Amino acid sequence: MPKSQRNQAVPTKTSLLLTLRYLATGSYLRSAADFCGVSPPTASRIVKKVTEAIAQLRTVIIKFPDNLSTLQDGFYEIASFPRTLEEIAAEP
Repeated sequence: MPKSQRNQAVPTKTSLLLTLRYLATGSYLRSAADFCGVSPPTASRIVKKVTEAIAQLRTVIIKFPDNLSTLQDGFYEIASFPRTLEEIAAEP
């Protein structure tokens, strides 16, 4: 009888890969789960845990330049998209 993967910890790299694949491709969670060899319920728990960790680290990971108005003007010139960075840069 083959050895079961049940109750085996999913490596951190696999958890991050699964989450990034799910977020980047916009695919179904089942597809990302199959890709990484885990069940959909496990994939769901992993995505929740990893996205919460990324959200907590957002002020460390995401850095905005001091000249946001210049950046906004650039986005507007490219795509006529106003107030692009105000919501992204806003503190919760």
